Amino acid sequence: MIGANVVQHPEIVKRAYDEGHEIAIHTWSHPYLTTLTNEQVVAELKWTELAIKEIIGVSPRLFRPPYGDIDNRVRDIGTALGFTSVIWDHDTNDWMLAENAAGFKSEFIDGNFTEWVKEANTSSTGGLSLEHDITQVTINAAIKNLPALQKAYEVVTVGQCSGVSSYKESNTTVSVNSTAAANVTTASSTTISISVTPVATPLASNVAAASDASLSPNKAAASTTSSASTVTSSHVLLLLSVAIFVSLA
Repeated sequence: MIGANVVQHPEIVKRAYDEGHEIAIHTWSHPYLTTLTNEQVVAELKWTELAIKEIIGVSPRLFRPPYGDIDNRVRDIGTALGFTSVIWDHDTNDWMLAENAAGFKSEFIDGNFTEWVKEANTSSTGGLSLEHDITQVTINAAIKNLPALQKAYEVVTVGQCSGVSSYKESNTTVSVNSTAAANVTTASSTTISISVTPVATPLASNVAAASDASLSPNKAAASTTSSASTVTSSHVLLLLSVAIFVSLA
């Protein structure tokens, strides 16, 4: 979830958590993390964590970098703060539908889901899919295609699929498919000394536009590790749209 949206709509965050959905961090203001200083990265993650914990009482462990923009430095900062980064390996490209991209149709999203369902016949691992639920058209696309996905896969949370606890206060989680954990990355051996207390505030220019976070194409950093699988959440409440599917084979 985007921190700026969390503080504006705490009731949605609480309802999503109470209904059993996994809550994770999508930064405070949706910036390209690799362009920020160490202190700014800390602020983007920690202020969002604090805002979420104030509402649901627990601290999210997982975070998805906006645009998939992450490198070893950002990944190491996240790890030092107790976070685990998550990158998708299937993309619906639904942002194109949300932005009315020329020539893009909802049928293209349907086609992506159809191909993923076919993969279940030969795949022995699960996956992680990217979708967005901040527009009604993308929400409708997810709701429409989820039943077919559920027939081919067991749809679970990122933490369950990867064997990672969803919240820092919990050391346990149900590991549904450990082979699908490759998309949930850990830090390299680089050592970065930082404070776990936010020492900066999110960029003001980004905060102002956070409620209208861009749905532009993913900017995947070259150093990003992503061998995950995928399917997006169809739940209309979540501001961070990633979900996991696990092969039933």
